[in-house]
Amino acid sequence: MNKQMEKLKQLFLILVGLCFTGFVSAQLDCTIDGPSHPLKPVFGLPRILADTVHIKTYVLTGHSSPPPPSWTNVYTFHENNRIDTICNVTGGQILKYSDKGQLLSKSRYAPGYVSVNTGEYVAPWEVLDVEFEYGEDGRMLKTTQYGFDGDSSYVDSVYTYNYTMTDSGYIVHNQAECILDDQGRVTHIKGLDDSKKVEYVYDEEGRQFRVGETYYFYFENGFRSLIYSHRGQSVLGAPDAWSRIDYFFQENGYLKEKIDYLKDEGETEWRVYNHDEWFYYYKDDNPLANITIEEQPGGTVYATAGAVMIGTEAATTVSVYSFSGQLVTQQRISAGTNRIALSKGLYIIVVNDKGYKIVVK
Repeated sequence: MNKQMEKLKQLFLILVGLCFTGFVSAQLDCTIDGPSHPLKPVFGLPRILADTVHIKTYVLTGHSSPPPPSWTNVYTFHENNRIDTICNVTGGQILKYSDKGQLLSKSRYAPGYVSVNTGEYVAPWEVLDVEFEYGEDGRMLKTTQYGFDGDSSYVDSVYTYNYTMTDSGYIVHNQAECILDDQGRVTHIKGLDDSKKVEYVYDEEGRQFRVGETYYFYFENGFRSLIYSHRGQSVLGAPDAWSRIDYFFQENGYLKEKIDYLKDEGETEWRVYNHDEWFYYYKDDNPLANITIEEQPGGTVYATAGAVMIGTEAATTVSVYSFSGQLVTQQRISAGTNRIALSKGLYIIVVNDKGYKIVVK
C-alpha cells in the first residue's frame, strides 16, 4: 500500500506542483508570471474550471523531438467554492481553499471500489499531505508536512517563514534571498548559508551564475528556471550539469507545457528528458466551456468590499458564476458603473461573452 501511495503522490505532483529548488519552494507561488513576491501575494495557478484534464508525459533519452507519449493521466474535477477533488483511474487528490482562494491543504485520496480478487467493497480513504497558513496580507507563514505510517498521518516537518526586505528583494527565514526584477518577479534564489562554498560558472553567453542556485527568466506566456549543480552529490557518479525547465501557459493562465532539459558539463546541446502536455476538456453543459477568461482590463470589472463593480458603455446582461460553474445571479445592467452585491468568495463575472476572475472579500 505504501509503495502505491508513493507512486500516486508522484503523479499528483505532476499536476498540482511546479516544484522549485530548496526550502523556499513552498512559499513561492507559480503563475504565468513565475514565482511571486510575498508582499504582493497571488493565489497560485488559477483553479481548473475544466471537467477533465489529460496530461501526456513523454519520457525522453536525449531526443530533440518527443516520441509518442509514454502514458496519459486523466483527471476528473469535482468542484465547489472551497474544494477540488481531482481523480484519475487509480486515485486522486483533494485541495481545500480559503474564501480568498488560498490553498489551505492537500490530501491524497482514493475512491471506493470493489476488489477484483475478493469482490468486497474497499472504502475510500483520504490522507493529509500538507497544510498551509497565511498572514493577514496573504503571505505564507507556515507549512506543515505530514507523513503516513500505514494507519494514520503524523507531523513530519514544520516550516515557518519570516520576510525581511532588502534593496534587491527580500530574505526568507534568514536562509535565502529572493532577488527581484523591476516588475517584482523573482529572478534568483540566493542561498545565505556561510558554511557552503560559493562557486561560480558561466554560460555560453558569458553570464555568471552561482552553483546550486536557481535563476528565472521570463518570456511571453511563460518562464524558465535554470540551475547549475554538482549532480554527483545527489546522483552517484553523475557529472556536473545545467538543468532547465520551461513552463508555457495558455492565455487563461492554465499550464500548457512543461519541458525539462539537461546539459552535462562540456556539452553544447540541451537534451530533453521529460515533456508534459496539458489538455483541458469541458462538457457541453459546462457554462464556462466557451468563455474566454481575461484579466480585468482598464478596471471595468473589479471587486470591492462585498460586491463586484462593472462598468459598461451600453446596457447588457451580466452572469455571475461560482468557481464550480454554478450560476449565482444573472442581471440586466444599464450603461455606466453598476454594483452587484456578493458574499465573500471567488467568482467568474461574464460580460459580453468574456469572463473575469475576481475575489470578493
